[in-house]
Amino acid sequence: MTVDDDAPLRAAFDELKADDGRAHSTYAGVVARAERPSARVLTSPVLKLAAAAVVIVVAGATYRVAYMHEPRLTVPTEVVSLVAWRPETDVLLAAPVQLLRAQTQVRESMIDLDTLMTGVVR
Repeated sequence: MTVDDDAPLRAAFDELKADDGRAHSTYAGVVARAERPSARVLTSPVLKLAAAAVVIVVAGATYRVAYMHEPRLTVPTEVVSLVAWRPETDVLLAAPVQLLRAQTQVRESMIDLDTLMTGVVR
């Protein structure tokens, strides 16, 4: 390539560079267009105190409703009557316990119920 051949190519690149510069923003342009910080709503100390008071009142009301309220325990009458109920075969439960506690002598059979039942069954 000669120097004369480079001139049209160089002019084409310069033209593309100029088009890109117009189409794309530069860093300085982006920084200049940055959004300005908006004013905050709670800049006033009075508004800050009012917001804190609202938060405290809501927290206190929530605590009072959730934890200070003691629910009353009500027991249905069916449950009360079931607690007092005893089965008719309840008297038979004492005999097996006494049978387990009965002791046999050496060489006596555990199957000999006459010996074991003495004083157990009334």
